[in-house]
Amino acid sequence: MDKVKGDKEFVTNFRKAIKTYYQKRVERLQTALGPMIELSIRVLENFNKQYASIIRQTTYIAESIGSISKVAEQFREAQLSIVESLRLAIEQCQLTARIVSEYLAPLINFW
Repeated sequence: MDKVKGDKEFVTNFRKAIKTYYQKRVERLQTALGPMIELSIRVLENFNKQYASIIRQTTYIAESIGSISKVAEQFREAQLSIVESLRLAIEQCQLTARIVSEYLAPLINFW
């Protein structure tokens, strides 16, 4: 019985030792890295305070340029539509002129 109890205690103690080792390791990392992380956060916060308005303006400018580009594209599409409509109107005028000259000219000449 003592051997079983001794084995259980050994396993329990060994498990505690491993947990303690990893817990101490995490604590050392937190102690070492904590100040660097806090400093990094402060640097980023200061950067944000100093440059956030510029970044927002840049974003606004980029969005404005995108909107202007969309308007320019719509204007170009409207111009193409007008040109196409004019082309069709010119073709209709040419067709009408041809009809008049081919069919009515002989009648006018007859009179």
